[in-house]
Amino acid sequence: MSELLQVVQVHKNFRIDQGLLRKPLSFHALKGVSLSIDKGATFGLIGESGSGKSTLGRIIASLMPADAGQLLYKGCAYDPSIDFSNPEFRNSLQIVFQMASNPLDPLRTIEQLLADPLKLSGKVAPSGHDKEIERLLGLVRLPKSYRYRFPLQLSGGERQRICIARALATQPEFLILDEPVSALDVSVQGQIMNLLLDLKSEMDLTYLFITHDLHLANKFCTHIGVMKSGLIVEQGAVKDIMQNPKHEYTKQLLGKKVFV
Repeated sequence: MSELLQVVQVHKNFRIDQGLLRKPLSFHALKGVSLSIDKGATFGLIGESGSGKSTLGRIIASLMPADAGQLLYKGCAYDPSIDFSNPEFRNSLQIVFQMASNPLDPLRTIEQLLADPLKLSGKVAPSGHDKEIERLLGLVRLPKSYRYRFPLQLSGGERQRICIARALATQPEFLILDEPVSALDVSVQGQIMNLLLDLKSEMDLTYLFITHDLHLANKFCTHIGVMKSGLIVEQGAVKDIMQNPKHEYTKQLLGKKVFV
């Protein structure tokens, strides 16, 4: 496999205002994070809340700039604050958020919500949008008739399927999955995870899977990186880390059945 994404010594600080009479605080969310993801891999980024994993995902997705470091996609360096305006890059790399953090406009139909990324990507001619919307619904295992429904007429799992369909509308190669099932019922989680596995195979996708769920990471990922306080303390093949963790923090996490 060839490297699709490289993250090299990425730093991110957040300024925390304390009011007019107090000096602002600085929170160092990422402290020189480095990782590489091969094409076709599913790289799991695991860690407790506040470890920096979602911040890293947003930087890779060009939703916020890094303060230092380098990002390379297909061997070419890119600046998240600039290159997301590049249609080729924007179409190739998409993100799916946790359902609770990714609301769909309740006043727009599913057809309208899927048409937006199609228009932005420019990969399908307007005359082909109707057929493409039906294809996208089929990809996420929803009936064609759902195009006329509104988000509030769908279940939580169905709405997350629409969010996945929106991400797929640009025909990406790389998907960032930021806690994509954590807000869903356990039974629905399995359905969505199976869908993502099927899509990965069908569309030759590469995933960055951000999660706090070790069971999902073990089942779903080929490689994992363990984050603690803005650093990746251990990374490698999922079987190696799960069966023989090296870092004390990883051992602690594996000793917990659930961590948040």
